[in-house]
Amino acid sequence: METGTVKIRRATGKDAELVAEMGARLFVNAVGADVEPHDLQRYVDTAFSPAKIAGEIAEASSRFLLASGPEGVVGYAHLREGEPPPCVKGPRPAELVRIYVTSARIGTGVGKELMQACLEEARRGGDKTIWLGVWDRNHRAIDFYDAWGFKRVGERQFVLGRTVHNDLILERPVDPGT
Repeated sequence: METGTVKIRRATGKDAELVAEMGARLFVNAVGADVEPHDLQRYVDTAFSPAKIAGEIAEASSRFLLASGPEGVVGYAHLREGEPPPCVKGPRPAELVRIYVTSARIGTGVGKELMQACLEEARRGGDKTIWLGVWDRNHRAIDFYDAWGFKRVGERQFVLGRTVHNDLILERPVDPGT
C-alpha cells in the first residue's frame, strides 16, 4: 500500500531481526529513564528477541505492518486477535499491540498512515473493535489515540521488573459509524 509519505507492507519472517531491533530501541527510548537498567534489559531481551518476533510474525492471529520511507523502515504496527481484557466490550476485537515510529519521523504523518493501515487491516480481517493499552504517562501517544476516537474503558498494570506502570485501556470501533 502506497501512501503520501511512506509505503506500508506486511512484515515477513525475514523482517524479524529488523522489527526486533527497532522495537527494542524505541521501547527503551520511551520508558528507559523510568526503569531499572537490569529490569529493562531483561524485558527487552525477552519481548524483542528476533526469535520471539519471528514467532509472532508467523502466527495467523498476528499482523505486522512496516512503514518505509526513502531512509528505510521508519515505523511498524502490530495487530493481534485474542482475548481482550473484560473492560473491552466492543464486538470482534483486535488488539493494537504496538505502533512505533522512529523519533526522526514523529509528527510527519507516519503514525497516522500506520493507524489508517491498521484500521484497514482490521476491517479486512472482520474485526469490529480495535483496542490497546498505553502507558498513562505517554501523553503524546494518548493525544494521538484521542484524535483517532479511542475512548478509555479501563486500566491495567504493566509490571517491568520492580517497576509497575499504569496502562490505560482504550478502544474504538473499527468503523466509527457502526
